[in-house]
Amino acid sequence: MKKYSYLMAALTLPSFVYADDEIVITPNRVEQPAESALAATTVVTHEQIMANPSMDIGQLLANFAGLDVVRSGGPGQQTSVFIRGANSNQTLVLIDGVPVNTGTSGGVNLQYLLNPMDIDHIEVVRGPRSSLYGSQAVGGVINIITHRAGKTSTELQLTAGTEQTRQTDLRQDIQAGAFHASANVGNDNTQGYPQFYPSVLNPSTPNGNFQHHGSTSLSWHDQTTQVDAAYHQELGLNQYLDYNNNPVEQNFYNSQGDVNVQWQPISAWKSTLNTSRIIDNIAQRQSSDFAYTGQNRVDWQNDIILHSGNNLTVGSTYTDQHNNASEYGTLYNNTFNTWANYLQDRWQIGNFSSQVAGRYESSDTWGHHLTGELTLGYALSANSSVYTTHNTAFSAPTGDQLYGYGGNPLLHPETASNYEVGSKNQWDAWELNLALYRNQVSNLIQYVVTNPATYSGENENVNQALLRGFETTLGYHQGPWGIHSELDLTRATDLSTLQDLLRRPRQTWTTNVDYSHEAWHLQASWLTAGQSQDYSGIHLAGYGIVNLTAQWQALKWLTLQSGIQNVANHTYGQAANSSTSLYRAQPRLYTAGVDITY
Repeated sequence: MKKYSYLMAALTLPSFVYADDEIVITPNRVEQPAESALAATTVVTHEQIMANPSMDIGQLLANFAGLDVVRSGGPGQQTSVFIRGANSNQTLVLIDGVPVNTGTSGGVNLQYLLNPMDIDHIEVVRGPRSSLYGSQAVGGVINIITHRAGKTSTELQLTAGTEQTRQTDLRQDIQAGAFHASANVGNDNTQGYPQFYPSVLNPSTPNGNFQHHGSTSLSWHDQTTQVDAAYHQELGLNQYLDYNNNPVEQNFYNSQGDVNVQWQPISAWKSTLNTSRIIDNIAQRQSSDFAYTGQNRVDWQNDIILHSGNNLTVGSTYTDQHNNASEYGTLYNNTFNTWANYLQDRWQIGNFSSQVAGRYESSDTWGHHLTGELTLGYALSANSSVYTTHNTAFSAPTGDQLYGYGGNPLLHPETASNYEVGSKNQWDAWELNLALYRNQVSNLIQYVVTNPATYSGENENVNQALLRGFETTLGYHQGPWGIHSELDLTRATDLSTLQDLLRRPRQTWTTNVDYSHEAWHLQASWLTAGQSQDYSGIHLAGYGIVNLTAQWQALKWLTLQSGIQNVANHTYGQAANSSTSLYRAQPRLYTAGVDITY
């Protein structure tokens, strides 16, 4: 809800932006103040990430209402996130704006995607965003903004904890004039904890996980041009139990690399060319099953100020994706080519604002699809605004759905139509945001059994779901105190059975209390989730957990940190493994660490 100066800022080099500046990129693909974005947006700041020692991104996101994170066992095990009740493969995950969802399952392996030390901040946009980002942005978009060097420094982080948890990271940042470089290497290791409960089903040896990771980034800029390059790599091994309670292992390897070139010949036009490659590979050690995705992508985006109050974004994307997998003995090896063109027009006239967006995407595998958005906003005052939006979205069929077990090459994309109204308000130290939404998802892909005796069948577009909900965020920041509370009420209904979709609690509520004074930073967080249903008629009870962390900057170059996750050691199941056992959530975990920077 800001004036023309913000539109100019959106096109001004350099493009490095940080959560401390309250600038976000994800809602509209251009930099803008978070309070002026006409979308429900949450920013996980770098300070919040460093104050919550976690081995993966899933644990970080679990602290925010409306982001239902489910893990199939201990650290390193399959982790899924559901936004606003949508399926886990209907959440689009980006790294610096580059999609990293796998082409096989359509989901993303959050459990080993990036190490938290490689992350500057995370932007979460709730609600459909397919008009700007394409397939899978049905429930929302998670954009992970990685670390960039700000000044020359060396940083060493060492963390140890119960369950034989060990984390080591070493990072070197270099800044010399217009040149910036950063490199990080590290290792995570844990023996985890028994995977199932009730305890009678726990094996004598708990599951474990180790991961090696490394990253590097380079950047250079002058008055009109900025060049960025980044590369991240993770590899390791997970130990877990299969559906027959047998211990098995899998190797994993993934990497993400991209080169981003921005050119701004005049103040009213910025052109950005991004080329990227991602690899995601999982190989089972006790069977022949594996899943491989290799994706090459080119995106060309142009941001243009047509005149005062009118900002235009137009771009094209080409994706070449190679999927190779073996699923329950079904092997496929295919290449998918996709072209997309997108357009967004934003207006600001007095207190009124609007944005119109559209995207046409064409694939040589599943056909073509058109999505659109119309959003209107009005500034009630300098610190209060309302907005209403209608947008559509889609999720293209994945490689597994098309060619894996039960594959059907004639599948159509899943589609969504969303209506939403919201309000954003700030008064002195207080912040209050509200959103009410209704998202109907059609053509849902489901495995349909055609022969009950052999359980053979085929994937078909046969289902519909209705996602309805209300979100509220309340924040208070005054002096050394900060309080942030989020409440999400969601009803995700299968319209064919009128039953709740699986693993979607109707209520989630999180509260974080921070206290910072001189060299001390203390934080207490509380997460509560309502009951939900799972496979085989399993009932997942509601739960509430408390986490505590403390940081002390003992010296200018030395910071000490400690934390307790799940203080009450509450035992609960977060997902079903069978009709008699549940995947056990994180028991009480003690950690202590040291950060040395010079």
